[in-house]
Amino acid sequence: MRSRNVNGVIIPFTDAENAEADDRDVLHATKVEADKLTQYQRDRDYGSVGDQLDMIYKDQINGTTTFKDHVAAVKLAHPKP
Repeated sequence: MRSRNVNGVIIPFTDAENAEADDRDVLHATKVEADKLTQYQRDRDYGSVGDQLDMIYKDQINGTTTFKDHVAAVKLAHPKP
């Protein structure tokens, strides 16, 4: 349980203060993880999983190769170092 010290008195956070602190913690953790990514990893992003699955689904329905073409283009533009 989180709390704060006010003039030597420990006061527990309210539910709203706990929720706000949780949000800050999540944002910080997300930023830390994003900072760990190399430029290569950021460049080799293939889009959201939902977008990738949508491309695969449409390829199966239409008999196209949009997803494979997209992955190949990203790999060609950003080869492994």
